[in-house]
Amino acid sequence: MTFRTSSYLLVILLGTLVSFSASAGVKYGFKPITPAFDSVAEQLLEREFYFRSTPDVNQALSTLHRVAETSGNSQLKARAIFWEARTGQLRGKPDEQIAKLEKARSMSAPEYEYDNAFINYQLAGNYQRLGKYFTTYQLLQQAIPVFEKSDDDYALGNAYLLLALTYREIGEIEQAMENIDAARRHYARAGFPLNRIYFFQALTEPDVDKSLKHYKMSAAVGAHEPPMSVQALINISKIFLDKQLPDSAAFYADKAAELIKGPLHDNEIFQAILSHQQAEIALKEGRYKDVITYCDFIEKISEKYPGEHLAPSLYLFRSRALESLGRFDEAFHALKKHQQIQDENLRTLEAREIPKAREREAIARQKEVIAEVRRQEQTQRNRLYIWLLALGVLLVASAGLLIYLWQRAKIRKIKNRELRSNLEQQMALARFNRENFEKDMQKKECEISTSVLLLSNKNDVLQRISDITREYSDAGRIPQDYVNSINEAVGSSLRNDDDWSRFKLHFEGVHPSFFIKLKEKSDELTENDLRLCAYLRIGMRAKEIAGMLAVSPASINTARYRLRKKLGLGKEDSLDDFIRKI
Repeated sequence: MTFRTSSYLLVILLGTLVSFSASAGVKYGFKPITPAFDSVAEQLLEREFYFRSTPDVNQALSTLHRVAETSGNSQLKARAIFWEARTGQLRGKPDEQIAKLEKARSMSAPEYEYDNAFINYQLAGNYQRLGKYFTTYQLLQQAIPVFEKSDDDYALGNAYLLLALTYREIGEIEQAMENIDAARRHYARAGFPLNRIYFFQALTEPDVDKSLKHYKMSAAVGAHEPPMSVQALINISKIFLDKQLPDSAAFYADKAAELIKGPLHDNEIFQAILSHQQAEIALKEGRYKDVITYCDFIEKISEKYPGEHLAPSLYLFRSRALESLGRFDEAFHALKKHQQIQDENLRTLEAREIPKAREREAIARQKEVIAEVRRQEQTQRNRLYIWLLALGVLLVASAGLLIYLWQRAKIRKIKNRELRSNLEQQMALARFNRENFEKDMQKKECEISTSVLLLSNKNDVLQRISDITREYSDAGRIPQDYVNSINEAVGSSLRNDDDWSRFKLHFEGVHPSFFIKLKEKSDELTENDLRLCAYLRIGMRAKEIAGMLAVSPASINTARYRLRKKLGLGKEDSLDDFIRKI
C-alpha cells in the first residue's frame, strides 16, 4: 500500500472520532443547547467511536435537522450541518465536505469556541486531502489552543497527528516526529491506546524492520479501532510481500479481511485497498484468475472515488495475470492503461512538487510569524511580571521598613539604657582592640627598625674589619693568608641570608601580602629585588641600603633602574611612591 493511501484513510479517521477517556468512554464536549438535539448527537458520537451500526445515520441526521429548524437556533443548524459532514466523511469527497463545513462555520457563533474548533479541525483534514497543507496548518493552529483550553487531550492527540501528517507530506520529517511525540503525550493523558502513534511512527520510520515492529504494535493494541488495525495489517502484509514471504503476507491479509467483515463490511474503500493487496499476493502465488477477479472489483470501486488512487498498480497486476493466462492482447491493453495512469500520476506528482514547496515555505513563514507574536507576547508578559514584581518588592520593602522603624522605636524606647550600655561596652572593646593593634604594630615596627639597625651596624663593623685588614696587609704587617681568611669570613657573613629571613619575617607581620602584590605586578622580580623594595618601603635611602647590602651606592642606583623597568614605570613615575602605595 502506498503512503498516499494510508494518508487518505488516516485523515478521514482522524476527522471522525471525538473525545475519549479510559474511565468514562466518549466525552461529549459540545456545550448543551437542547436535549432533543444533544442526545441524538451523542448517539452519533458513540456510533462513530465504537463503530456501531446503530442508530440509523440518515434517520439521526433527519432528526438533527428537524430539531434545528423547529428551534430556529442557528447554532443547532450549524451543528446539524457539521454532523452531516462528519458522518459522511468516510464516503464524502473533500470538496463536498469543505462546502458543508464552511457553511456550518459561517453560521456558528464566535462564543461557541469548541464548535468552531472542531469545524476547523474537520476542515483541516479535508484540505489536507486536497494537498492544501498551509490551509491545513492554519486551521489546526486555530483549533489546538481551544482544545488545550478545554483540556480535550484526545482531540489534541488527533490534531497533532494531523499536523504530523501534514509535515510528513511536505518532507519535514523532524517536525512530523515532534508532533507525533506531542500526540503521544496527549493520548497518554487521555488514557487512549497508542495504536495511532505506533501507526504514524511506522509511516515515518525509514527502517523497514522498525516500521514492521510499529505496525505490529499498532495492530496489537488497536482492537477498539478496526479501520486503523486493518491498515496496519495490510501494511504488514505489504512488507512481508516485499520480503518475498507470500505466506506471511497472506496470513496478515486474511486477518485484515476478518476485521473488515465486522463494522467495515459495507466500506468499499477498505475493501478496495485490501483487494489490491490480495491481488498482489495472488499474483505472487500464481492464482491469475483470482488476480483478475480482484482487479475487476477494485476497478468498479475506484470509479466511485476518482483521484484517490486507491489501487495504483491495478492494471499492472491485471496485465501480468492476463499475460500468464495467454491473453496477450488484453494484457497489452492493460499494460498500456497502467503506463498511461503512471504517466498521469507522474505529471500530477511533478505538478504538485512546486505547490508543495510553496506550501512548505508558507508554513515556515507562518511559524516564524507565530513565534514572533509569541515572543512579543512573552516579552509583554515578562514586562508586566517585572512591574508587578517590582511593585510587590516595593510594597514588601515599604512594609518591612515601617515594621523596622516601629520595632526600632520600640526597642529604643524600652531598651535605650541597655542599648547604650552595650554600645559603650562595644566601643570600649573596640578601643582596647585598636590600642592593642597599634601597640602590636609599634612593636613590630620597632622590631623592624632594630633588625635594620643591628644589620646595618653589623655590616659596618664587618666592613671596617675588612678595611683595617686590607690596610695592615698593604703595610705588610700581617700575612696574606690571614687577610684572605678574614675577608672570606667577612664576605660569608655579609652574604648570609639568615638576617634577611628574620627581617622578612618581621616585615611581613607589619605589611602582609606586600611581596605577593609585588609579584602580581611583575613575575620577573628576584629575591634581591624584593629585598630592595622592602628597604624602600620602610624609607631607607640608597646609601643606607648600600651599607646594609655591603655594596656601593652606585650598585643600588643600578638596581633601582632595573627594578623600575621590571615594574613598567615611566620616567615621570616615582619608584618610592609606587612602592609605598602597595
